[in-house]
Amino acid sequence: MWNSYLLPSPAKVFSTFLAMVKKGEIATAIMVSLRRVLTGFTISFTLAFLCAVISAYAPGVAEYFRFIGNFFRNAPPIAMISLLILWFGLGETPKLIIILLASFFPMTMNIATGFLQCDEKLLEVGKSLHFSKLQQFFRITLPASRLNILTGIRIGLGYSWRALIGAEMFAAAAGLGYMIVFAQQMSRSDKVLIGILMIGMIGALTDAALRFLISMAEKSIQPDTVQIAEPDAGNSDAKKVLREAEKPDRDADDGDGQETGTHKGESLYRSWYEIPSGSDSDVWEAVGESGDGQICLQHVSKQFTTDKGVLQILEDVSIRIPADRITVVLGKSGCGKTTLLRMISGLDTDYEGTIRIPDGMKSAFVFQESRLMPWLRVRDNITFGMKKNGISEKKVQGLLDLTGLSEFEHARPAQLSGGMQQRTAIARALAVEPDFLLMDEPFAALDYFTREGMQKSLLSIQKQTGCGILFITHSVDEALAIADQILILGGGKIYKRYQLTAGTVQSHPDGGTASGCTGAGEKPAMDLSELKADILMNI
Repeated sequence: MWNSYLLPSPAKVFSTFLAMVKKGEIATAIMVSLRRVLTGFTISFTLAFLCAVISAYAPGVAEYFRFIGNFFRNAPPIAMISLLILWFGLGETPKLIIILLASFFPMTMNIATGFLQCDEKLLEVGKSLHFSKLQQFFRITLPASRLNILTGIRIGLGYSWRALIGAEMFAAAAGLGYMIVFAQQMSRSDKVLIGILMIGMIGALTDAALRFLISMAEKSIQPDTVQIAEPDAGNSDAKKVLREAEKPDRDADDGDGQETGTHKGESLYRSWYEIPSGSDSDVWEAVGESGDGQICLQHVSKQFTTDKGVLQILEDVSIRIPADRITVVLGKSGCGKTTLLRMISGLDTDYEGTIRIPDGMKSAFVFQESRLMPWLRVRDNITFGMKKNGISEKKVQGLLDLTGLSEFEHARPAQLSGGMQQRTAIARALAVEPDFLLMDEPFAALDYFTREGMQKSLLSIQKQTGCGILFITHSVDEALAIADQILILGGGKIYKRYQLTAGTVQSHPDGGTASGCTGAGEKPAMDLSELKADILMNI
């Protein structure tokens, strides 16, 4: 159908290919071109990575060089080959520069995009674990940007091959590009076809390898497996901790041989009393400069500037938060509960007033979302905030047992149910051995039964670790189930504060109930149903 001089038959091309393989011509040409591509691409990737870091973390510097970058990005690299030969001769330098110009910009843009799009919520996890900026970059930003980096490498490598072949056609004495030009000059269209086929096959193989790496990276985040459901309570050890939390504590004795519980979750009865407002107005005068084992807020105010003006979130708040009990903050949406938590944790430092944390107190944050690192398995997520030399098998296994995750330590976050993800986040916070836990509506997204189980698990964890907890919730019932102290926040102030106690509730002379915990100026203890009604009326 076609003249064999213009388009040789497949048999002719194949026989020529075998002859070139025997002589070593193809292997030599491929090795020369491959060496040039890898050298130029390595230089290009290194510079692209550094420039992407600068673009993401020093945008002012990147903006300064924006025009020059756009100029070279839009100028075809092959158009500069004559000038490069004039400047650098026929050596390797012009070819490496051509590869650099062809692959640098697409890689830089993809990598920088990955850095800039790193989930701020994951970065806040690093901040809450007291990571340095360098640790945040290498342990969070870099892994989170893997897909963008691999995509940039894939595009950049394709551009590198194309640019190199063009450069070898003009200024080379070896390589696949040179082989094609030389064959054209010798009227060997069969060798031209072989050169084209070799370039296409090498490019397809390298692209397939990178696509495989990208697919593996995607699967590590969203594995193609069925989500693991909550373990069955009847045949799994994962619910043991939750069941244990329901059992009464038999360690305490009331002196008459009658055992009583020592924690609200373990007592048949609960009682409460209201602490008068204004009792914490002079926090340090009451507890001393060290805070006496308590977190102290003195005259703390916080405001946001919006399009509609200044929004006052907190106004002159002074409060003491015990560092060995569970304090629950209730309030309507937007009243500043989460803001209060973020200020105490150090994630928000833009406020007026003083927040005093006892010396040496280590805190950990459990967010409303689990915020697990999607590329890490359960076990690695739990040890994420631990120092490498501080990770012990016994400690990790203890955390897995405590949170009921022993059977799922190798699962990825996407494979877990919501409750299991949240338990993993709690275990991650406990792994750094905090003295105080900050929990921002951690059970809000869970169904009723999972939420109830998590509340019981939390009580068990608090009992075993002895850490203090500041817990944010919208649920009055949840607050009554777990709190030692309830704070009502609204209008920028903490306007109600209740102390809850456990034990046998006795009749009070005025007709109410008391537990022996009523202090001077405090209302007598009453039934929890009355407390719920009082909260709902005032919230």
